[in-house]
Amino acid sequence: MFAEAAEQYRAALILEPSARLHYLLGDVLFCAGEFSKGIAELDVALGTPLDDRSATAALLLRELCREFVEGWGVNFLERAAPEDGGIGILQSFSGDELKDLPKALMPLMQRFGSDALFNFNVGHLALTNGQNVLAAYRFLNCAARQRGDSEAWALAVASAMGAKDAALMTLAIVSGYFFVEEKLLVDFFRVTQFSRASAAEREQLQRMFADIVHGSSGLNPEEPLTIRLFGPNQTHVLEV
Repeated sequence: MFAEAAEQYRAALILEPSARLHYLLGDVLFCAGEFSKGIAELDVALGTPLDDRSATAALLLRELCREFVEGWGVNFLERAAPEDGGIGILQSFSGDELKDLPKALMPLMQRFGSDALFNFNVGHLALTNGQNVLAAYRFLNCAARQRGDSEAWALAVASAMGAKDAALMTLAIVSGYFFVEEKLLVDFFRVTQFSRASAAEREQLQRMFADIVHGSSGLNPEEPLTIRLFGPNQTHVLEV
């Protein structure tokens, strides 16, 4: 009941404006496929103090809305779900279509981009084709609509890590941890090559996750965040 919820938040904002109400309205607008309007509300919310959890979620939702507007040319998208989550359509892509996956996906994203399962399936297709950034956004879209889906959060983290996109990885880790807590790490180890990692490597990754979560401070865009990726041969230090 996104439309009804949006009206209630707008009415509440008239009575008592607050950053959290703008964030909640932006959240509802994202879920409703009102991406341009969602960005406007989330911008207002992020321009004033929010608690850490709300600020992180607002940053993530604004980024997901922005990707639809700028990446797919979609300002508004009515909810629609393809049959079988779009598996049949995606499996029918030819080799040439897979070479330019975003182009092949364009008409599908402009129709089904608000469906969680479709995003999840596109994420897997993008991941198997080595398009990690595209995969990360799709898994994050799935997770943002099914917030208890620890597998979607974990795959988003893994995809962003594969893309070496520190900002997306940080958003995925911090947001995912708040929604599913330790299940994020459990599923991360399960869905990645780290399932075969040694105890020491797992401990390093757990420490990295903890450092990112506890060091994020709401992911204030004005304050840089240093994160460290532990690999078998070296440690990568990145500024977000």
